[in-house]
Amino acid sequence: MLLAFILVAPWLGSARLPALLNGLLTPVGRLLVPAFGFAIGAAAFSSRSSFRSLRPLAVPLGSLLGIALLGALQLAPLPDRAFGLVAPVNLEIYHETAEILSLYGKTPPLPRVSLAPEETAGSVLRLGGYAVLLAAAAQLLRTRPRRRVFVGTLLTAACLHVVAAGVVLAGGGPFRGAFGSAEDFGDYLLVILPLAFGAFWAAILTNSDRGRDAVDRAERLEQQLSPVVARGLAFATLMAGIALTGSGGNVAAGTVAIGFLLALASRRRRRKRPAGAVATGVTASLLLAARVNAVPLAALELGGDMGRRLAVWRASLDAWHRFPILGTGLGAFRDAFRRVQPRELSGFVDTAQSDLLQILVTGGAVGALAAVVACASLLAVLLRLWKEQKHREESAMALAGVGALAALGLDGLVEFNLGAPAVPATLACVLGLAVAAGLGSPREPSAAPQTP
Repeated sequence: MLLAFILVAPWLGSARLPALLNGLLTPVGRLLVPAFGFAIGAAAFSSRSSFRSLRPLAVPLGSLLGIALLGALQLAPLPDRAFGLVAPVNLEIYHETAEILSLYGKTPPLPRVSLAPEETAGSVLRLGGYAVLLAAAAQLLRTRPRRRVFVGTLLTAACLHVVAAGVVLAGGGPFRGAFGSAEDFGDYLLVILPLAFGAFWAAILTNSDRGRDAVDRAERLEQQLSPVVARGLAFATLMAGIALTGSGGNVAAGTVAIGFLLALASRRRRRKRPAGAVATGVTASLLLAARVNAVPLAALELGGDMGRRLAVWRASLDAWHRFPILGTGLGAFRDAFRRVQPRELSGFVDTAQSDLLQILVTGGAVGALAAVVACASLLAVLLRLWKEQKHREESAMALAGVGALAALGLDGLVEFNLGAPAVPATLACVLGLAVAAGLGSPREPSAAPQTP
């Protein structure tokens, strides 16, 4: 089920899904991702296989649960006194709405914090699905063979997406893959790029172990070069795909994240001296990305009109100041932004173009604090597991999780990159893989013998 999910995830919840399913409404389509997540979690945790403790994920999962509980509170009807204390502007909006509806003889809505209850309910379900996916992947990918199959499947699927999108681009179509926009496609590839680096790094670290039983030097050289070349090509393909999306922010975030991983990995394995080969491959990929993008890396912009972006950020901060504690309701950014959108900022604005500002507006200070704790604690857990892991391949996979979280986090400073459900869902699976590798070993410990 997990392998099937990562193959179909790019199509689930995308803007193109309704056409594929004969007019199925997009909100319903976006709920297919958490439905998959809950189904995978139910199957994983109800099986008879030995259960691994999720104690290392206690703080991150607890923080995600806190955001989900905040969403539930935003949906709960509140008495006027409590409502006025924690969300006075929300209460004012509720009374305005009730007064307008009463003029037409309509029943007023329940007094809730959320300005868009349906969107908030959907956001809570999606968040729960992502958390379950993270825990289930950490449980399912406990052994090296499983992790290899998962990584191979995800990298192959992502590279095929890039190739297929390139064929469409050559025919004059947009470079967006199965996603509704090139930006969402770039965010998806940005999550998988550090995984390709981790696989490439693992091939470098274990290269000396291959070909020991080879008959001659040519056979040994073939066995040593084949995995390195294949994984290097996968990395270069994904980097080129990110460049072809035209998102300078994604290219910059990917470059910084991979450079950070290379620095960490080289420092830990400085006596093995594989850094030169990795640096050569990474540099070649970055040059390829720059060539495909037809601009120097130093000239990459954040994307879009910077003046408009700054205006959106200022208005988003204004919206947060009006809803400082509990926000406007998870997923209710559009409803809040319309109240503060300046006249000179024309057009429809549905995101804050920043993950942090998005959660500040929709979740208030409470939601933003929980999100920061979740990301920071998860990054700390992955770094600790990577540092403590003694097996080379497992340490590379743990390092890939650090890179995926760092890359998407860096890009999230200037973009809202969690809009397509496949992006956070894939991130949850990659992070679960990294946790499983950090805790795991080449083989799953045998079950304890049962007393007859």
